[in-house]
Amino acid sequence: MTIQYNRNSFINDIKDIVKDLDKKELMKVWDYFGFEISVDESGRTVMSGYPALINNGEKLQEIENLHTKAVIERIKPYVKKFTVDNKILPDGRFVSPDMAQTLSDILKGLPELYSVIGKVQHKTHDYTVDIHTLAVLQECINNQYFNALGNKDKKALILACLLHDITKTEHCIDKSHPKNSAYDAYFILKKFGLENSERLNIYQLIKNHDLLEHCNKAATPEEQKNLLQRYAYELRSDNLAELAIMLTKADLKSVKRDGSFFEKYQDVFREVSRKLRTEVKQLQKTAIPLPQTRIPKASELKAYGVNVEEITTTDSNGNEIKNKVLYLKKGLDLSKYGFDKGVSAENFNVIVHGFDDNIQQVMLDALDLPDMNALLSTSYVFWEKGNYHTFRPQGFIKNIPADNIGVAYYRDFGSGYQKTEQMLINDYIHGESYLYRKYFSDLMKKELNLSDEEYIDLYQKIKDKPIELIEKEFPYAAYAIRNIFSQMEVLKRKFQRDYNEVLVGKGQTTGVFFVGKDKNNNVYKPENIPEFLRKYAQDNDLPVIYLGE
Repeated sequence: MTIQYNRNSFINDIKDIVKDLDKKELMKVWDYFGFEISVDESGRTVMSGYPALINNGEKLQEIENLHTKAVIERIKPYVKKFTVDNKILPDGRFVSPDMAQTLSDILKGLPELYSVIGKVQHKTHDYTVDIHTLAVLQECINNQYFNALGNKDKKALILACLLHDITKTEHCIDKSHPKNSAYDAYFILKKFGLENSERLNIYQLIKNHDLLEHCNKAATPEEQKNLLQRYAYELRSDNLAELAIMLTKADLKSVKRDGSFFEKYQDVFREVSRKLRTEVKQLQKTAIPLPQTRIPKASELKAYGVNVEEITTTDSNGNEIKNKVLYLKKGLDLSKYGFDKGVSAENFNVIVHGFDDNIQQVMLDALDLPDMNALLSTSYVFWEKGNYHTFRPQGFIKNIPADNIGVAYYRDFGSGYQKTEQMLINDYIHGESYLYRKYFSDLMKKELNLSDEEYIDLYQKIKDKPIELIEKEFPYAAYAIRNIFSQMEVLKRKFQRDYNEVLVGKGQTTGVFFVGKDKNNNVYKPENIPEFLRKYAQDNDLPVIYLGE
């Protein structure tokens, strides 16, 4: 593609402006604009990152050197010219005026893509990164299954196509680019207001678009099977595995002009795709749809009477901390206070994790980053049953997508520390502890007399829905869920080992809970909650919910 202000001109202009800066000051400039120009091992000048005008005056104030500040001011118009004011030009051959305008419109929203235009790949490829990217997009859109996809799947696949090689290093084989491109895409797409689950799906699509290469190079059938189990776990959500297969195929077909690269690997591709689908189905037939109540933001919670109140406490420096506190009790109609219609205390069901220091809170926040693979041990609160006595008297309420619920059992299954996704795959999905994974799904199948295929279909219909909505749309499923929990032995955890344990992945923190009595046997009060949690609730617009004694 031809652009009005190409990357080589931009690189040369910037090199000329920064040529007299020392290394320390130069790094400040790169940090300010989000890109870097350097020389690789072969002596070639390369650019990494994405030039952007996103930093404000505060960032500039951090730089003390007046000359460095002057250099930054000189660079700003060039960055604007390369991103905001740039455009694709028709070339009279491949890019028509209409296509040039369409591509320019796309790059208005994704100016990061200007950094790949004209970027030369390893000699295996016939195309530069930009042409390869468009070829992959075209192959996906022309795929016979594309039009049958839902709008959300189409959007995920298109964005994954556009960003799948965005970090690719020039002139060389870059084995790390799927992971790096996925990570950058996750944060780039934040500006579009996509749901976190959508961005995570795109992250997984990009991260795993080289799955065929790894499976094809596996030394043994067992090694390939282990790889496929890992890929299946990462691509378990929604229609993600099929989208990954479409993206992988398009990527292979967009390496050589004559299609020879895909022809060389098409038989392996078909076999790996078949095996991947089988592994995904193995996961889906034991999926765990624990209904969870949608918790409104604190600002949406209506405070009146004794059931919901606004309280003010102070921190260690005497500063005020304001929280909205909900006290659950039998028969309470929660829809009066900002919850969805039909929500009462009796159908209040959430996943909670108890803890008591701010270091743990920071670690919990870090677990939700896309590249973290640790799992969290939590408890499922079925409030009507009374099983809300947790390991700590306070902690987080977490909203966990059903696909991220790895294991759920009616009591502590002693999984220990350092729970990782790989441990979950090896031990609980394909290993000796499989009974903990399939416990809930087996009960549902027995209760409703369902085959594996019928259960997978039901799961897709009820997953991520609260119990009051399942009762309305699929009353037989809601009845089965309630019946399972009513028959399940209640092992109330009051600082002992017995409790229901749910091993989960990434999810959103939606509230702070507290429960039980203090050391003097008095009912636990909001002011007894550690200061950092009260402040966290205030700063993140989270309600504080008292589950009971």
